Amino acid sequence: MKHYYSFLIITSLLLTGCGQKDRAKSQFESSVQTEDSYPLAKEYIKEAVITGKVLNRDFYPQEKELTLIIPFFWKMENQYRTPIQEDGSFSFRFPVYAKLREVSIRNYAEHLYIHPGDSIHVEIDFKDLFHPKVTGDAEKLNQEILAFTESAYYYIQNYSINPNLNIKDFEAELKKEYDFRLERRNEYLTKYKPMGDVTLFTEELLKQDYYYALLSYGNQCQFKTRKEMDRYHKLLPAINKLYNKGILSARLYDIADEVERYIAYGITYKDKKIHL
Repeated sequence: MKHYYSFLIITSLLLTGCGQKDRAKSQFESSVQTEDSYPLAKEYIKEAVITGKVLNRDFYPQEKELTLIIPFFWKMENQYRTPIQEDGSFSFRFPVYAKLREVSIRNYAEHLYIHPGDSIHVEIDFKDLFHPKVTGDAEKLNQEILAFTESAYYYIQNYSINPNLNIKDFEAELKKEYDFRLERRNEYLTKYKPMGDVTLFTEELLKQDYYYALLSYGNQCQFKTRKEMDRYHKLLPAINKLYNKGILSARLYDIADEVERYIAYGITYKDKKIHL
């Protein structure tokens, strides 16, 4: 049961950062966090503004609105919808609830990063969908993060390790690949010398992907064997720490979903255990 409480910590941290309103449908706001457990800094509550312009609208004349996605749990992401005006302009306004948050404009700008109080401008060209242009307060932030995340040399999100390896071999391969990714990140830091927030973001992103890979593997083992794999319970305190950096990426919600599955499988198969 103590491991279940670890999951509640993760959930509460996420809920603190992610109460949003759906401008088109309904208001969704959640905050189960107390000041003693994780104080939400006042500056995190400031709204951010995204304005923009759609170019070459005649390329997709059927597109009448844009949707801003605020990552959340599976099938629970929060959405803001706004019409594209006659002149191609659009705008979103929303609370950030984090030091740094990842959002996306569905189909057109899949990875945007913003601070509380930021105002950014996104130019979307329907003839060149893969290169939205970001200017404004978070221009440098987005340029530096994308220089890391959009380069297959510096960063690849998912690990391609054989999931059928035994536990020791899988963990050894994962650690080897993780160390290699850290080396590539160091190359990125040396070349780009990014701002502090980006330095922290890239460090946390690699940790998130590493723990996600471990949990996914653990869940697969439990599902296949119908046995509890309690080996990764010891990781829960470290995973919890991912949520108190003030950075909310889409990957953190993937991890929370995997933790929930991991604990649920463990409870279901608690009478049988996987041993090395």
